[in-house]
Amino acid sequence: MLGKFKVSVALVSALLIVCTPGASFAADPPATVTAPTTITLGATQTSFQLPLTVTSSQPYAGAEFALNLPATISLTSVRYTPVVAVTGQAGTGQAGPTPARGLHWFSYFSGANSFTGTLQAIVTLTYTGSASTQLTIDHAEVMTLGKAEVISTMLATNKIVTITRTAPPSNPQPPTPANAGNTTAPTPTPASSTKKAPTAANLNIGIPNGDTVNVGSLMVALTLVFLLTAVTLYATRKGNVQFHE
Repeated sequence: MLGKFKVSVALVSALLIVCTPGASFAADPPATVTAPTTITLGATQTSFQLPLTVTSSQPYAGAEFALNLPATISLTSVRYTPVVAVTGQAGTGQAGPTPARGLHWFSYFSGANSFTGTLQAIVTLTYTGSASTQLTIDHAEVMTLGKAEVISTMLATNKIVTITRTAPPSNPQPPTPANAGNTTAPTPTPASSTKKAPTAANLNIGIPNGDTVNVGSLMVALTLVFLLTAVTLYATRKGNVQFHE
């Protein structure tokens, strides 16, 4: 396998397991490898990560993985955390990802049993499809350095990871207004008029000096003047007739 040619010392296998979160199918308790069984992407998401977590209670010298990917998924990169565990010690390193024999291989290794505790390989992948699909963790192996031999325990897990997408958000139609389709403008309600037609008693007229005169009062005055004038004329004529006699 591609990762092994990078290791120049004999390795003794520890134990490898690929399982669902919270479950374990270990052949030997000292080492386990866990991975999710389902990864859900957003409606338009393309990039996602697959974490492979190795946990070992005893020191070991390396691990190797291989993924079987469909045509719609491509492997972008692999990084390890903590990084110092892989690159911070003499004789440690990583290989891949490298495609070979229809699989994508990657590994981390050391010339001694340098790894212990928890170490995670974070695989970044790109998915361009729209429907659900699957990838397979085809190969996984943990190795431990022995005295004079390498004992490798390879677990051909064929563990399936399902990739799904969330449904795109629906676009509900806005509610139709109650008067939709009615293009007739509403007829305004005429305001009730409280004004009364002017009468002689309450009609005022303006005069040039800016004052106002009530028409009713003016008519009474004119009537009185007319009556006084008529009486005066009558009296005058009566006097004239008596004077000629």
